[in-house]
Amino acid sequence: MNGLHAIIEAHGPIAHLNATELVALMRSAAQAAGATVLQSYAHEFGPGFGNTGVVLLAESHISVHTWPENDYAAFDIFMCGQISLDRAINTLRAACPNSTLHTQILTRGHARPNLQQQAPIVLARMLLSDQALRQTWLAHTSISARELEPAVTELVRFLLRCSQANKTLEPPPRVKALWREFVLCTQSYEAFCTQYLSHFIHYTHTPLASLIDHSPA
Repeated sequence: MNGLHAIIEAHGPIAHLNATELVALMRSAAQAAGATVLQSYAHEFGPGFGNTGVVLLAESHISVHTWPENDYAAFDIFMCGQISLDRAINTLRAACPNSTLHTQILTRGHARPNLQQQAPIVLARMLLSDQALRQTWLAHTSISARELEPAVTELVRFLLRCSQANKTLEPPPRVKALWREFVLCTQSYEAFCTQYLSHFIHYTHTPLASLIDHSPA
């Protein structure tokens, strides 16, 4: 068994959906991902006290618990097999565009060697679902539409390495072009750093031999 697990911290209107709406949303997310829905259930704790719910899948589950009094909802998506986790996450985002979703993606189980590489692909596809950002990359870099997904995946891997090393590294040329345009889309870039990285990764021309160390003194 192996799979990807998304832990989602959500703030905003999504925390105020009722039990029926939450189940419908989770079922839609599962179907968008290509998962098989088995059963679903939700419990309401009364007016103003939130809901808890779960959608059981042949590939595992999607669950949620909401605290409307805190404007907060906790989603959990775990799916194994040939599914599209990014489509499930994007379904939640699209349903409540005024909500803020912070996502962590973990690998679970006896993972194949390449499973660790799937998390960057999920994040890259989420970025490419932003049509404005996609068009910016196509218009201002020499990367073709066919090569854009693998190139953005390479960018995501690079930024994750910087985050894990707590250092800003010098990227390969193709990544640098994408990174420069990403930084100029300031709101999207700031949101990505906040949601998926340990700190804001500053764009730099620093050569590889001279790394910028962001470790605390």
